[in-house]
Parts: sequence; structure tokens; C-alpha cells
Amino acid sequence: MKVDVEKLHEGLVEYREGLKNQSDRLAEDVESLTGAWRALDSVYGGQSGQELLKSFLMTMEFFQEYVEEAHRLGEFLDQRIEELQKSVTT
Repeated sequence: MKVDVEKLHEGLVEYREGLKNQSDRLAEDVESLTGAWRALDSVYGGQSGQELLKSFLMTMEFFQEYVEEAHRLGEFLDQRIEELQKSVTT
């Protein structure tokens, strides 16, 4: 079975764009949630506040790890796209 390098290249470019858009939106959402948390944290305290803080911090850590992994994957895809582009144009 022959691999269509141009279709593979197009697919990777499309996937990369989708990954970047999703990662950018998530980073914006995390920033928005962090601002909302700061406002809530200033008025919400006690035991419930501590439990909520713990959950919030774990969630933010997960989101941050996801954004970092998406960035690394994006760099990897950029390299593969560049190599495919070279083979398409030669």
C-alpha cells in the first residue's frame, strides 16, 4: 500500500492547527478560572474553602500539564510537518 505523503502532510497540518487552537482556548479558560477563583477565595473560607482549594489546585495542575504536553506535541508535529514538506517539494 502506497502512502500519499501529500495527504499525510495535509492531515498533520490540520491536526496541528486543531491542537494549537484547543490548547490556546484551554490556556485562556485556565486564566479565566484562576481569576474567578481569586474572587471566590477572598470571600470563601473555612473547612469547605480548604477542600475547594485543594480540588482547584489539583485541577489547575492537570490543566497546566495538559497545556505543556500539547506544546511538546506541537513542537514534535512541527518537525514532522517540516520533514514531510521537504519530501513533498522534492
